[in-house]
Amino acid sequence: MTKTEIAKAFSNGEFDKTNKFISENAVWTVVEEDNFIGKQSLIIVNKLEIIFNQ
Repeated sequence: MTKTEIAKAFSNGEFDKTNKFISENAVWTVVEEDNFIGKQSLIIVNKLEIIFNQ
């Protein structure tokens, strides 16, 4: 996947496609909500998003 494809997949909630590309030191800032720090944190948040959006 290209960087653009990874970004689009992440933005579209296709987290299963992006997890292998996330750095161990990643930081995801959700505006007006919170900062999620580290790969495991992002993966957990992604899984919760999937569950709550079903």
